[in-house]
Amino acid sequence: MARRSKIKTEVPAKIREEFEAQLVAGGFSDYLGLTDWLNERLKAEGLDVTVSVMATNRYGKSFQEEFERDMAEANQTYHIAKIAMANNEDTEGVVRDATIRTLQTRLLRLSSTLRQAEEAGDDPHKLAETTAKIAKALADLGRVDIASQKYKAELEEAVYKARMDVIKRLRDFIADQFPDMKKAFAVVLKPFAELLTNG
Repeated sequence: MARRSKIKTEVPAKIREEFEAQLVAGGFSDYLGLTDWLNERLKAEGLDVTVSVMATNRYGKSFQEEFERDMAEANQTYHIAKIAMANNEDTEGVVRDATIRTLQTRLLRLSSTLRQAEEAGDDPHKLAETTAKIAKALADLGRVDIASQKYKAELEEAVYKARMDVIKRLRDFIADQFPDMKKAFAVVLKPFAELLTNG
């Protein structure tokens, strides 16, 4: 059976969040000082819980990995958006796709954490309920992804049709108003039509 963190199981969520803020603020160092701070904080709340330096170190390292992974994901999404904007791409679509991928990764990681919790002997009913919620969330993300791709394809098709319509109207206008210039304008319009057909 996997060993459970005392900080996760016995330290109240509010104090645990304060401790995590201390971890980040201190650059994930000085675990002796952090242990003293946490034990004093627990004592001030009237709780009969003490945490060892080894427990704070173990929890801190695990939290640091999660924190750095989350920051890397946020940074990746930022850079994807920045590149998309520089390339004049569909920034909303690019960021949406990156966000979907990030959420899928987090949900899969949560699923892995649930397996570990199950091995540690947590309540199977709560685990089953949470697993069902994760499965639903993944399915919803899949539907959003499919809808997003469909919307993008439909938008591209609509833009293409609108551009072709403009070229056809211009061609017809020229043929009607300037019949003598029809061949010259056809030569001018040809590259635009080819560009639209190929792009």
